[in-house]
Amino acid sequence: MQKYQIDNVHKRHLFEVYSSADEEIDDVNELQDEYESVSSEEDCVLFVLEVGDVFESWDFAEKQVVYCAKNNGFEVKKFRLEKNKGEIVRRTFKCKFSGVYRAQKKADIEDTCERESVRMNCPWNINLRLTGDLVYVTSLCNEHNHSLEKKNFVSNRQLSPEILEEIKFLVNIGCGAGSIIRALQKCFPETVIHPKYVYNAICRFWNIQNKSKSDAAETFEKLMKLQREEHGWFVKVRLEGEDNHLTGLFWMRPSQIELWRRFYDVAINDNTSQTNKYRMYLSLTIVVDNHARSRMVTTAIVSDETKETYQWILECLLSATDNLAPNVLFTDADPVIVSAIHEILPSTKHNYCIWHLRKNLDKNLRGRLRKNYNEFVKAWNKCRNSFSEYKFQKRWRELLTGFPAAKKYLKRALGQVVTS
Repeated sequence: MQKYQIDNVHKRHLFEVYSSADEEIDDVNELQDEYESVSSEEDCVLFVLEVGDVFESWDFAEKQVVYCAKNNGFEVKKFRLEKNKGEIVRRTFKCKFSGVYRAQKKADIEDTCERESVRMNCPWNINLRLTGDLVYVTSLCNEHNHSLEKKNFVSNRQLSPEILEEIKFLVNIGCGAGSIIRALQKCFPETVIHPKYVYNAICRFWNIQNKSKSDAAETFEKLMKLQREEHGWFVKVRLEGEDNHLTGLFWMRPSQIELWRRFYDVAINDNTSQTNKYRMYLSLTIVVDNHARSRMVTTAIVSDETKETYQWILECLLSATDNLAPNVLFTDADPVIVSAIHEILPSTKHNYCIWHLRKNLDKNLRGRLRKNYNEFVKAWNKCRNSFSEYKFQKRWRELLTGFPAAKKYLKRALGQVVTS
């Protein structure tokens, strides 16, 4: 099955200058192709339902049916449910417009106000059955007797005010379309970012303000202008060398500083992993608000990923927020940023991002452990899911003892002292 993933998008420079309009369109089209074809572990998938499709659970199956219906311009309703000893064994979904309306009242029609029905006897339906531990599509009637109006499903196309605000800001400081889309995928990981819809929004802002293909210095000037015009902005520049070339740019909007003051207790830092022709990296800090939404609070453009650079980013964060350090900070397993956190934020508990750790395990240990790798992953997950530090430490020692071939890598990547 083809699914949507935000983590595998190619990293490119935020202020990359396209050589032509055609190159920019090609970049957006490439992102659209990735959106439609990249395989991942997310719930939102892009595929055509067919007889024989297999799902790992009823919840997953229902999500796919609902999503595919919305993606094709209609809604479904649950029609039939069969259980055996309390377990669901069969389920049927039908189109919202299925069935024939029958009046419930037999009173004189002139004295009765009947509500208009949406039922049109639409034949679309899908049947799913549990066989073993898997859910199979056993039959599908993929026909409708009404038009499919995709434009009515604004939830798939409408961009939130927060996303539109971010698009407008990035357009105003001269970012290209592909770079803006990639930045949004980082800033709003819980949201499905549809490249074509984002590009349409970018074009609307371009019509208001001519697109500016600026370099980093011009971007800094625009940020300084915003700082002068609106109280509360924090902008910091880092210059090096005899020619004072720009090596770092950090900024927080007033609304982001306020978000940090409210939700600074747990934060996530994410960084691009590849350079570009300007050799600049994008570093983002994200918090989760009281509605469980991911909110970007800092942006930094830097020339390298050294310990000194990460120290500078963290120092900027403290300066902008009156030394309000996070209680917990999640990052990838880069030892450079870990060292910077320990020095600049000594009271902050540093945790590794599980997603990055899991990817690194595949990369570094699958070949080394070979046929024992799956058993190793089970033991790893058991450690990860420990509910107490005592249980974690006990299981961690058992993991190191049971898989000695992994011990050297784990200690090098995670350190000598590992806590849950």
